[in-house]
Amino acid sequence: MHCASNLTVQANRLINKLQQRLQRFKSDGLLTYRLDPYRLGGVSGPVSIFKADVEMYIDALLVYIHSKASVDISSFKKDVVLTQYGKFLEDLVLEMYHSIIGIGRHGRSDSFFKFLYLERPEDMARHLELGGKGELPDAFMLRMIKQEDPWELNDHDLGYPKQILIRYDNFWPRIFYLIEMLWEMHKKINSVNSLLIKLKGGGVEWTDDENSVDELRSSLQLSR
Repeated sequence: MHCASNLTVQANRLINKLQQRLQRFKSDGLLTYRLDPYRLGGVSGPVSIFKADVEMYIDALLVYIHSKASVDISSFKKDVVLTQYGKFLEDLVLEMYHSIIGIGRHGRSDSFFKFLYLERPEDMARHLELGGKGELPDAFMLRMIKQEDPWELNDHDLGYPKQILIRYDNFWPRIFYLIEMLWEMHKKINSVNSLLIKLKGGGVEWTDDENSVDELRSSLQLSR
C-alpha cells in the first residue's frame, strides 16, 4: 500500500508539470492560431514534443488511477482531482483540434469536411462525429450544396446550364497528420475519462498485479 501511495504522489507531480508544458503549447499558438499551413517544416520538433508529453500525461494518469484503485477503489466516488486532470487534457486537445481544422480560408471547419468528403471519404464519418454537428457525410454535403448560389453558364450549345462552385482548402499531408494525431489523442483521453466515470459510479472490480497498468492501457485501446 505504501508503494501505491508513493506512485500516486509521483504521478500527481508529473501530471502537474506536464499540465504547465501543455498549456504553453496552447498559449503560444505555434500549433494552433499561429500555425502556417504553408510552412510546416519548422514545427515537426514541437509536434513530436507535444505528442510525447500527451502520451506521458495519459500514462501518468493511468498510473495514478491504478495506484489509487489499489489503495481504495471506493475513493473514486468522491474524486475531483483525477476528473479535473482528465478534463484538462480532453478540453485542450479538442480546442486545438477545432483550431486546426478551422485554419482554412473557405468556410472554416466546413472547408475541412468538404476536403474529407471529396478526397478522403473513408475518414469523414469519425471526424464529423468529433468536429461536426452529428451529420452523416451525405447530409453534410447536401447542406453545403444548398448554401451555394447557382449561376447560369453562358453556353448555347449546352442549353445554358446552371452550375455551382464547391471551394475548399487543401489540407496537405503534414496538416492532416497533425489533425489525425489530435483525433487519436482525443480518442485515448476520452476512453480514460469514460473509465473514471465508471469508477466514480462504483461497482468496478479491480485486480492489483504488476501487469495491470499495461492491461488497463490495452483494454482502453491506448496502444501507441
